[in-house]
Amino acid sequence: MKLFNHTLKFLLAGFLLLPAFFASGQNKALVSAIYEQAEDAFYEGNYRKALAKFNRLDSMNTEDDAFYRFRVGLCYLYSNLDQGGQAIDYIEGAVAELQNSDVADYVWFNLGRAYHVSHRFDKATDAYQNVIDMEVVDPGLVTEARRQKEMCANGKQHIASPTDVLIRNVGGQVNTAYPDYKPVISADESALVFTSCNTSSTGGKKDKSGQYYEDIYITYRDLYGNWDVPKKISSNINTEYDEASVGLS
Repeated sequence: MKLFNHTLKFLLAGFLLLPAFFASGQNKALVSAIYEQAEDAFYEGNYRKALAKFNRLDSMNTEDDAFYRFRVGLCYLYSNLDQGGQAIDYIEGAVAELQNSDVADYVWFNLGRAYHVSHRFDKATDAYQNVIDMEVVDPGLVTEARRQKEMCANGKQHIASPTDVLIRNVGGQVNTAYPDYKPVISADESALVFTSCNTSSTGGKKDKSGQYYEDIYITYRDLYGNWDVPKKISSNINTEYDEASVGLS
């Protein structure tokens, strides 16, 4: 699944996250080259590659180590690579050294996100409040922090009063060995539209992370409640690049 978070994409547009490259001579050129590779991979959503590059930068013992640890944390946060709270560990480890930097508000926001997705809502709320209380250049960041605080409050309510639901696999007709996600179902629950990255991808091309480009599929439920074999929604919609389901009316 392509997990590049749209909130992150929105926020990155307003920030220039560049380290100072406190190194000298040949080492400075090497650090700069690795950093550029890491940034390219990150923006392309290839977090595994970006993670390896930022980890290498962190191991080079420059004065930008805290910044690189923060970026390692972001790679874990906005991917499926985090298996045990690494995002929190890395961002927490960097926040003390970066809290007086030009990216302090951005660091606190993402620490809030890391707490948030781990259901540590009180800590997330505090982190978002730190952003709101700062002198932030981009007002969009404050607006987003306020929205995330509201989500934390909603999350606490839902956990306090859980709803019983049954989640079950829809079966091999729909699910494959490849990423199948972003399901959207019709009001009468007879049609299911979803996104998939598989070998039948239009054009058969892969992105730089090695994953097939996204296509939109649709399947219908029969009278017995079974789903038909999914089909590509339309050649007028699917192209050789990424298309994903977002809604159905």
